[in-house]
Amino acid sequence: GIPEDTMQLLLPSPPAHQDMPLLTPLTPNRGNAGFQRTEACWILVLVAVCTWVILGTHRREIESANIRHAQDGLAHLSGRLERHLPTGTGLWGGPGKSAIHRDVSQDLADVLRPRGWLTADPWGGAWLLRITEQSAELISMGPDGVLDSADDLKVALQRRPD
Repeated sequence: GIPEDTMQLLLPSPPAHQDMPLLTPLTPNRGNAGFQRTEACWILVLVAVCTWVILGTHRREIESANIRHAQDGLAHLSGRLERHLPTGTGLWGGPGKSAIHRDVSQDLADVLRPRGWLTADPWGGAWLLRITEQSAELISMGPDGVLDSADDLKVALQRRPD
């Protein structure tokens, strides 16, 4: 056999108190069990603040994306219009909320060559082409949908020879 010294190393020694049960029932300590009201309130406040920050950032990002989309649309349309600017003066409007502008006299899609992409701007407003004696400009009325307000996006157009 195995020497007794080695046997004691391999087998655990019996507990010091034989009368102590191996498993003791756990009783919850009322002071430390679960969340307290104060902790739950702090968590709710933290969740509310995080939600507010995320939604605020999301709104700003959507508005920035709409501005970039409008700038891209203006660049695309200006490239298509520079060779085919109509003669004379007037205000041409594309699809969208241009009905509020009584000065819109013609459809912008009739001026575009080749006839193709023309949708409303990102805010649902119409793309406008305004030609005066002094200038030609392509306009998105911006978020407020009001012509000649501070949030309008404009691109000046120069007539290029054919």
